[in-house]
Amino acid sequence: MSPFHELETIDVAAWLERAANAQERFQIMYSVLRDRICMLVYPPGTQLTEEGLAAEFGVSRSPLRKALQILEADGLLQSQQGVGTIVSEVDLEELIQVYQLRMELNELAGKLSPSPATDTLKGL
Repeated sequence: MSPFHELETIDVAAWLERAANAQERFQIMYSVLRDRICMLVYPPGTQLTEEGLAAEFGVSRSPLRKALQILEADGLLQSQQGVGTIVSEVDLEELIQVYQLRMELNELAGKLSPSPATDTLKGL
């Protein structure tokens, strides 16, 4: 059992049934798929099928396609003609560079944004 077993076994269909509207259902599908990819429940190279995911989530393929398209735009998935949807490979060197850049930006933001607390801010 993986350390992220709850991501594998969560009852997404029940969660989607309780969603208030289509936007909320989309957000749930997107978030679950993104979390599963990022936590390597779906490791790089894994083929995802619309039919399988739609059956698991209890939805038609149309709303699922939107979530898959956004994940592809995010770089987490690749659509390959005749093959299907594949979880993207991870370039560790690029990941390291992005992480280093984010750390430097966080440090810079910390240096630039602090301002003295005013009486108004102290009251919050």
